[in-house]
Amino acid sequence: MLNPLEHCLDRLHLNDNSQLLDRARFYHGQCSSKVPVVTFKGPNSQHVASIQLAYESLGLFGWNSKLAAELAGCTLKAYDMTMSAVRKHLNLQSTITFDTLGITFGSTALATHSQDLWTHFVQQHISKLGPAQQLSAKDQLSTALWKAAAFYVCAKAVGVQIDKSKLQSVCTCGASEFNKSVKLIKEECKAKLIELKTQSTDDSRPTRKRKTRRNDDEEDTVDAANSDDTKDANTTTPAKSKKTRSTKSGTAAASSSSSSTATSSSSIPKSSTKQKASVLLKKTSNKKGAVSGIVSMINLQDYRSSQRYMDYLSWEQNIKQQLSH
Repeated sequence: MLNPLEHCLDRLHLNDNSQLLDRARFYHGQCSSKVPVVTFKGPNSQHVASIQLAYESLGLFGWNSKLAAELAGCTLKAYDMTMSAVRKHLNLQSTITFDTLGITFGSTALATHSQDLWTHFVQQHISKLGPAQQLSAKDQLSTALWKAAAFYVCAKAVGVQIDKSKLQSVCTCGASEFNKSVKLIKEECKAKLIELKTQSTDDSRPTRKRKTRRNDDEEDTVDAANSDDTKDANTTTPAKSKKTRSTKSGTAAASSSSSSTATSSSSIPKSSTKQKASVLLKKTSNKKGAVSGIVSMINLQDYRSSQRYMDYLSWEQNIKQQLSH
């Protein structure tokens, strides 16, 4: 027949772990000698509490608090209060830092924000207490429970998803006391949380791309090329437009001088445009388009001048002569 400790392990689906059974027996002896009996609210709460302490000491996650409270024979709130009292009697308060929480949950940047939020909360909360209560409040707020609560509140403000049950297992606290700590931090640090939210939204917004020096240089070269094209277009305009400009400018002067300037101005750009046009034609004629591999295998020679076609014609003529005889 199974003893109560092994029976509880079997109900919690943990009976296959022999190391957990040995550690649970050790904590059961500690609870029997150091924790008052009145602390345990349910009939099986001492055995279940010993198993949970052993579970946490081995660094395991995923403890089912709801099933543990049902097995202990009390409500979830009463079970959380029992576990908190047992840890205090056995002096089993865990010590964690924001850096370890950031590494555990994969967000080192969140650890820095949580540290600032927790420091702000401690200052705000202690300033409202009397001189006698401030010393005890400092020791209480430095526990793992309040640091984990600050880490959770900061993650919610920034928009990072965190497993709440895993965080409770890391800081070894119950759901009810964890929720109370979270609620108090939210009430004391409303302005700080709004500041964190706005900062996170500003960081998440995409920034505009500024023009680099390279882009500016490229734009300058494009503008210079466009200006050269316009100059060439102006030089290639017909001589009629230049004659009209020369006649307009020389209306006040003699007619003989205007006609001579018009002929001299029209004779120069024609030769230059012809040279430029010839250069452009040479460049375009030298350029070859892209040729695929299949097209490059095709012979561009006329088939009528090939030797095979000539042989075909002679063969055809011989066949016709043979048929005619």
